[in-house]
Amino acid sequence: MASQRVQIAVSQMQVQDAAVARATQRADDAHNRCMEIENRRHDAATEVQRIESALSSGTMQESQTKELQSRLAELKRMLDARTAETQSCQAAEAEASSQLQNEQVKLTELRERIERLDRTLEKVSAAAQ
Repeated sequence: MASQRVQIAVSQMQVQDAAVARATQRADDAHNRCMEIENRRHDAATEVQRIESALSSGTMQESQTKELQSRLAELKRMLDARTAETQSCQAAEAEASSQLQNEQVKLTELRERIERLDRTLEKVSAAAQ
């Protein structure tokens, strides 16, 4: 009877171990996606600064100024979108991280359960001898 309980607990642990692996993959994927988005946002912010600096120098012809102003407006819209996307991604990453922690806690609890069952079996075996 006790060995069946151990087998069941071990099977549950294997299932939970797979759940932890999936949750880890989701958390890693979310983190990598957020890093990519943040890099694109940073690149857009750097480009905005470069164009603003070029425009403030006042050394360009009117046609160049208008072209850069148009590009600047486009980049600022893109930067706003990237900022919102970054925030959304960070929320998704936090959720994936929370799910991973939950799955890890469940796995730890199952391991502790198996250890308790093992100790109980040792005691029963020792008492039977």
